Amino acid sequence: MSDNDLVKRARGEAFVGRRDELARLASAGAEVAGSGRGQLVVIAGDAGVGKSCLVQEFSGRVSADGWTTAAGGCVDVTAGALTYAALIGILRQLDRRLGREVMAELAGAGIGDLAPLLPGLSGGQPGAGGRLLERVLDFLVRLGDVAPALVVVEDLHWADSSTRDLVAFLARNIHAARVLLIVTYRAD
Repeated sequence: MSDNDLVKRARGEAFVGRRDELARLASAGAEVAGSGRGQLVVIAGDAGVGKSCLVQEFSGRVSADGWTTAAGGCVDVTAGALTYAALIGILRQLDRRLGREVMAELAGAGIGDLAPLLPGLSGGQPGAGGRLLERVLDFLVRLGDVAPALVVVEDLHWADSSTRDLVAFLARNIHAARVLLIVTYRAD
């Protein structure tokens, strides 16, 4: 039993079942790591079925294998959409793990467009429309060049139109990056 299994057992967080789903994710991950071509995996299911647990389990496994992982979630905001909530969560996780210097290096010329989404940097707006989408893709390509990467967007059913545009753009272009993009949404 690994240390991770012991911690989960102590917390009462045993991961049971989903062997087939984990095998499919592992296969997609192996393809991304081996070919260098990104893939999109969509996980749909009713509320509470275990989509997030499945993704967390898989994320822990690939992280232990040296992958860079980050996740962000869309937020149910009744008064109005929270623009790019998932992207903000992803970038902030990476910023904490990798550090600001590495983030700036990975963003390259696009740091000005991504900076407003990072913690502690204010002023300006994220790059407009297509420019921000290109900057995010460029960032992910460079991130995948360092090590295979897993990027997760949770709760797409709550996404604002900008996040939906970003996910649609990445779905068509993620093959350019050594990134496995997983998107979850409620089917109910």
